[in-house]
Amino acid sequence: PVSLRRYFLWLLMGGIGLFVGGMTLSVVFSLRANEAAEMRLLRLEAEQTRASVTRDWNYYQEVVDNLARDQELIDLMLLGSDLDKQEWAASRRRLLPGILGLALTSPQGEIYGDAAELRIGPTCLSDLHKPQTGATNRVLVHRERPEFEHADLLTEVRGTTGELLGKLFVSVRLEQLQRILDDSTRPGDATRLLDKAGKTM
Repeated sequence: PVSLRRYFLWLLMGGIGLFVGGMTLSVVFSLRANEAAEMRLLRLEAEQTRASVTRDWNYYQEVVDNLARDQELIDLMLLGSDLDKQEWAASRRRLLPGILGLALTSPQGEIYGDAAELRIGPTCLSDLHKPQTGATNRVLVHRERPEFEHADLLTEVRGTTGELLGKLFVSVRLEQLQRILDDSTRPGDATRLLDKAGKTM
């Protein structure tokens, strides 16, 4: 009877151990499955947010490129005075939503008109005078003043025969992109926007 009781006791303990082990494995696999599903959802949301930000940014890039190719602007760069160019830039800035500053420059990067009136800050002016290499379009991000965080676009303005007439400089408020990130982020999550170099915008 004593050995039989021990046998049943060990059998019972073994059954309990198998039950606990099975439950533990079930919980582990369930947690891993939930984690994998959560990661897939996060990747999907990140891709959708990236597409939305890219679409919004491409809109501004397309607007700037179209402005730079406009025949009225080409004629203005050839024949207009500095005041005419400043007035053109100021009028276009008022028409475009989310634009902080807009200006026309010489091929060497000199602003046509008053930089302050066109909302071109000291850092932007300094960037305009730096040597450029590579593509005609470039993007620079400035965060010196939190209320005026922006990204700059600089596009060449060329004549009908391809000669460089000057450049079109545009500052886009980063709040436009931040609004997309905020709308796409769930409570408890965090989102960062990175440029091609992996730096936070």
